[in-house]
Amino acid sequence: MILLIRGGEPFLISREGDQTGDGQILKGLGDPVRAASGSVFAEAIDQAEGHRVYSFSLDGSSVGVSRIPTVLSSAIEVFPSSLAANRSGRYAFLARSREKDPLSAATRTREASPVPGLGSSDE
Repeated sequence: MILLIRGGEPFLISREGDQTGDGQILKGLGDPVRAASGSVFAEAIDQAEGHRVYSFSLDGSSVGVSRIPTVLSSAIEVFPSSLAANRSGRYAFLARSREKDPLSAATRTREASPVPGLGSSDE
């Protein structure tokens, strides 16, 4: 879970099992970063096992602090544990490859373009 401690009092921001703004259920939460604006950014895993970046807005009150998280990387899957954010609210992450099997893609590319000077079994 993500907690905000304000004046020595803990306030729940989000926890596993919360529903997101796009209808997904959070299954895991990464390390949060709080921006100066009050937003909290965190990587989370949804029920479809997708890694996404979410923003958790705070309303500043002592009651009902958390709101529904907003997905910031809906079309792009985040490479696990790569979220970096700063206090001004700027964030970056590594994108996960859309290729199902990146090793087989590299192998196909290598086979399609032989390395000069290595020769082949046909020589």
